Amino acid sequence: MIRAGLRSRASFAIALSCVLAACSVGEDADGASAAGESAAAGDTPGQGHTEERRRPLPSFRLATLAGGEVGSEDLHGKIVVIDFWATWCLPCEETVPELNAFYDAHRADGVEVLGISIDEDTESVVGEWIAKHAVRYPILLGDVGLAQRFAAPGFPATYFVAPDGTMSDPHVGYLDRADLEESLARVRSYADAVRRVQAQAAPRTGRFPGS
Repeated sequence: MIRAGLRSRASFAIALSCVLAACSVGEDADGASAAGESAAAGDTPGQGHTEERRRPLPSFRLATLAGGEVGSEDLHGKIVVIDFWATWCLPCEETVPELNAFYDAHRADGVEVLGISIDEDTESVVGEWIAKHAVRYPILLGDVGLAQRFAAPGFPATYFVAPDGTMSDPHVGYLDRADLEESLARVRSYADAVRRVQAQAAPRTGRFPGS
């Protein structure tokens, strides 16, 4: 009974913190941003200054709520939106309809959306939450440790992963459809720049005139 009471009070405290701010996992969000900055991958190819820091996607392999598995290596060559969330996080709940609409609009274009739960609750609790909020994109079962490897300073934390395996700094908090479309445009522009640089660097096999 004592443990149940402590857990109840802890859950209430976490939920209250989510209402007051984006669901934070640390007292110093700037510190997490600095950690992300230290791992930055450098300037966008073909540009003198980067508009958005990018860094390598951490490796992972997670079970899906549907019973399969997804690993970071499976995402190579794709544009992927990764959203860390929790059942106790109010801004996470508010973001679901925006991610649903975005997923429906772009899944035919090959854009993936993955929600990664950090809940310590049972799989059935996560499943009930997903059913209640009619989540249509795939859900992976993660933990706070993985979110920390991503340098997520709070929840929801949303990352855009480019086909080359680099990811953006996180957007923390509620995201609307316009925000998602703007981030998609940026990652597509980055991916196009990478392809141009790779094409220019590729060895030329054509014959020179007169050879």
